[in-house]
Amino acid sequence: MKTFRTNGAAGALLDEYEKALNEYLETVKPISQETLTRIFDPETKDPNCVSIQSILSHVIKAGYNYAVVIRKSLGEQVA
Repeated sequence: MKTFRTNGAAGALLDEYEKALNEYLETVKPISQETLTRIFDPETKDPNCVSIQSILSHVIKAGYNYAVVIRKSLGEQVA
């Protein structure tokens, strides 16, 4: 992990996000396509929780949505 962000709390948060992303990638890399798409919980009512793939998709979508909310709060015009 690079520790090049020295701008206080925001930099510390960015360092933590980078660390979490690297750990996320290392966790997901070895998962086979078969395991990724296997239904692990056919009884759940939450479609985001049926497979590893659905969980990962939910996490990525949530990350993008949070980024959009932050950008809008900073005054950006986001489509």
